Amino acid sequence: MRRDGGDDAGGVRSERRTFREEANDRIYETAVDHGSTKAEFICECADELCIAVAPIYLAAYRAIRDIGRPVLADGHKPAP
Repeated sequence: MRRDGGDDAGGVRSERRTFREEANDRIYETAVDHGSTKAEFICECADELCIAVAPIYLAAYRAIRDIGRPVLADGHKPAP
């Protein structure tokens, strides 16, 4: 269901992606708090059921976020 009350599939995908982005931001914050340099992030690919992880250095994660790109596991494709 979309946040505006609709229930189209695009809204579900959009909310799922947002959930994964928010989860990855929390993973990043926790990793920084613990002094880590690398963490495993949740893949944000087009597949709603994807459970792959992407091991990424925290500096690379920050760069990915700064340019507005999704975190992707090797070989996974972003949503169109």
